[in-house]
Order: sequence, then C-alpha cells, then structure tokens
Amino acid sequence: MVAFGVLAFPMAYLRPRWLMLAVPAYLAFGGLIEILQPFVGRDRSLGDWLADLIGLGIGVVIGLAAGRFVPFARPRMRR
Repeated sequence: MVAFGVLAFPMAYLRPRWLMLAVPAYLAFGGLIEILQPFVGRDRSLGDWLADLIGLGIGVVIGLAAGRFVPFARPRMRR
C-alpha cells in the first residue's frame, strides 16, 4: 500500500492532469505484479491488489491536497 501511495504522490502533486492516464497504468502495473508472482514462488492475492488500489488512492488524495494547499512549492510550467 505504501509503495503505491509513494508512486502516486509525485504525479498527483506535480502533474495532476496526467492522473487520467497514470492511475489506470499504475493499477495495471499492480495487477501485473500479482499475476506474475506465482512464477517467482509467491502467491497471487486479490487482497494485495486491493491494498495497492487503496495506497494509490491515498497517494493521489494527499498529492492533490498538497498541490492545492502548498502551491508555491510546485514548479512553474513554461508555456
């Protein structure tokens, strides 16, 4: 859960417009990890994937909140 929260936070904070592409990609990445785990001696678990989903949601919410309440720390985008 923590890993996916840490993965999602910078995207939500620095590039919130990219979340529409990043969140499905992160979810697919977590699913792929679960699908491949039996090939390396670990068990596949829907609960682990749901924990990834929760961590992703927490990271996105905290990143968006940080971007809203601490906007001066965000880099300015050039046009």
